[in-house]
Amino acid sequence: MSNSGRKINYMLRPAKNIERKMIRDAAACLVSEFGPDSYRYVGFGSKYFTDFIGFHKYLHIDDMVSIESDNSSKEVYDFNKPFQFIEMEYGHSNKVLPRIDMESKRLFAWLDYDGVLNKESMIDVDVLFGKAISGSLILFSYNSRPPSRQDLNSYGDNDRGRFLLYLTEVFGKEWVPHSIETRGLYNAKKYSRLMRSILDNRIQACLSGRNSTLSSDEKWYFDQKFYFDYSDGVQMSTFGGILYQGMDRCRVSQRGIDSFSFIRCTDQSCEIVVPNFTVREIKELLRNMPMESSEVSAFVKKEKVFKEKDVQLFSEFYKYYPQYLETEMA
Repeated sequence: MSNSGRKINYMLRPAKNIERKMIRDAAACLVSEFGPDSYRYVGFGSKYFTDFIGFHKYLHIDDMVSIESDNSSKEVYDFNKPFQFIEMEYGHSNKVLPRIDMESKRLFAWLDYDGVLNKESMIDVDVLFGKAISGSLILFSYNSRPPSRQDLNSYGDNDRGRFLLYLTEVFGKEWVPHSIETRGLYNAKKYSRLMRSILDNRIQACLSGRNSTLSSDEKWYFDQKFYFDYSDGVQMSTFGGILYQGMDRCRVSQRGIDSFSFIRCTDQSCEIVVPNFTVREIKELLRNMPMESSEVSAFVKKEKVFKEKDVQLFSEFYKYYPQYLETEMA
């Protein structure tokens, strides 16, 4: 949780912009079932508070906590806080999360880490899945760029040994899958799937301990709903879903969240790729949406300025595609 807000304007990252809107729409299904007043949003606001603004505006959540590890810039965060009701908590998430009340309200938590997953991230997993109540929505975003061969030079003489030593150091031996296949882990997609597996294993272990003495209706479950891969200059992934007890299974499954095309319940991610278009091109594409795959070729041949792959990608996310425009150009 470094002060990356000084380097990155989180409002202008196109893939993140698309992801945020998709999560918002899916979360609305759950929030409408239990009611916005029953949720507390917890995230890392940075100085832009983009998620906080969107989730308050569209989901009507007005109980929010922003965790900021950068104690040296309190004045900046307090100045930029968009709503008076946002509670600022300063310190590392490992220290702050245990202090947050997770028993009086359901949690909508999105821990959007700047860096890679590590042992400290796993501590956050334990706290959230050990304390949050039924109907909570919990997500993690993290840098999923695989280490390079140069990064692993000091860990051994062969790729398998290097990866195993590296992962053991980062996560702890007990959380590295015994049957790990290290071949291909320099590939971003394969490495992302490994990170997802480690996160999911930690969640399931936490719930197993929580369930040890509970009846069927009281037992805790986690249903994965989100698994995104994207890049706004840095390879990132987001993984998350719904925490609930057996007695609430029908309530969390009847609101249509699974009807969205971007929902992912397996280790196959929804990859967000954002082609670059001019304002004029976007207007023409939107005028022809929705577009079936079978219609794309004919459209590309007719207009002569688009690439088929780019149009296919646009058609997948067109409802969420960001449009940035200087007011001088409007």
